[in-house]
Amino acid sequence: MFASIVVGTDGSATAAEAVSRAAGLAEAHSADLHIVSAYPSSFAPLVAAGRDPASLPVTDAGDIAARDEAECMLDGLRGRLAGGPVKVTTHALGYDAVTAILDVARAHQADLIVVGNKGMPDRKLASIPNELAHRAPCDVLIVNTT
Repeated sequence: MFASIVVGTDGSATAAEAVSRAAGLAEAHSADLHIVSAYPSSFAPLVAAGRDPASLPVTDAGDIAARDEAECMLDGLRGRLAGGPVKVTTHALGYDAVTAILDVARAHQADLIVVGNKGMPDRKLASIPNELAHRAPCDVLIVNTT
């Protein structure tokens, strides 16, 4: 039923619950698992304005540190899932969480996006799970992590 699953994480304990649920679903469906973490960056406003993130080099020291921290967290998750039957790919992206998750979902033709209902960054007027539920090109599973 699912061939490609995308899950968002910020490294929190509640987000780890969403990653665990996504990994279980990926294993049950022999699906590829894409774990996404968004980090704050100086070029996030440019991405929000429509610039292609691939065209924006990461050169700011703060951006590099934030990216390295996100990649380190993702490496830990990938390590914990290594050796299992699930193919895991991680994505550290320097812009808002909703855009990052949707970009990965579209690029990898995801059948399902998994996200926790708590612990996600960038809560402004609307929550990340709510935004994803309304904008996703596929099904969205909002895991109750409270």
